[in-house]
Amino acid sequence: MGLNTTSRTFLMLSVVQAVIVIALQATILGVGDFSSSSEGGLGKDRQVYAVLYLCAVVYSIYFAYDALSRENIIQVFAFLFLNALYTMYGIVQIFQFRDVNLIVSGVDTGDRPWGTVDSLAVACTCVLGVLTIIFAVISRQLFKEFGWRIYKKIGADPRIRSMYRTYQIYLMILKVDLATVVIFLIQHCAVLLQTDDYEFIMSIIAIPVIIAIIIFAYWGARKEKRAVIVFFIIILLAALAYFAFKFYRFNTKSCPICEVEIASGAVQSFVFLEIFSAINFLLMLATLVISCLVMAHFDKGLLEHLNSTTSGARDSYVADNGGRSMNLQL
Repeated sequence: MGLNTTSRTFLMLSVVQAVIVIALQATILGVGDFSSSSEGGLGKDRQVYAVLYLCAVVYSIYFAYDALSRENIIQVFAFLFLNALYTMYGIVQIFQFRDVNLIVSGVDTGDRPWGTVDSLAVACTCVLGVLTIIFAVISRQLFKEFGWRIYKKIGADPRIRSMYRTYQIYLMILKVDLATVVIFLIQHCAVLLQTDDYEFIMSIIAIPVIIAIIIFAYWGARKEKRAVIVFFIIILLAALAYFAFKFYRFNTKSCPICEVEIASGAVQSFVFLEIFSAINFLLMLATLVISCLVMAHFDKGLLEHLNSTTSGARDSYVADNGGRSMNLQL
């Protein structure tokens, strides 16, 4: 689906944002000393978070394009929320670097460019903050445009509109799930685990498996395959248990069940891992609810709309009540 001027402007700004963040974070990674903080460096964990920060902003380009091409205003709002979170983390990153400066103030740091790293983090946060405000202004116009187009496509039938909206929320939350779970696994492996740890190997293997499961879950909803959604729900229940356990593990600093102690040197990473565990738990719970709602809408007419519009045809669907004609196109 072609993008109009407003959508192209939104997408172009997301690309500009990613380019600027890549340049600033790459410079931080290049000039910063990420050796142990006890040796006067920034620390390995801050290097990992900078890389993940960079990748998350790059992923937002795809997230924005998908939202705009599908005319999914709910996903546009989700993009705004994520961008606000990126800005908030930018503030955290500034204090991370300043905190290190205080910790190593009594250590001979030589020519290490603390001020440069600090300034780059401030610049990155300011760019994200300003662009988030601009995105919010543009989103207001997109809300008007998308609302009218969806009305023209599917009409005023509240039943069809409700099913379509639930389906779009489902697609959006799958993409958020993918990003947050992968980020959690990567930071868990990079910050806390050793390469010879069995959990490290299992986490690396889990990443492509998770991507496959997300694609499978999308296909199941798209084709209204009830067995696929039931399987996905079972996976979500297992994920809920996993993230609840991880939150407990990071909160208590140990894992009595598996008798594995977390290294005391990684205490500063517990807060982020706890936060991501909690976020992923809530996302899995929300995905579980939305998945059940999507499955409840099977065999109620939505599949006919999706099949007819995928092939490019603009077939109309005549509603049972009132004979209204409506189109639904992804």
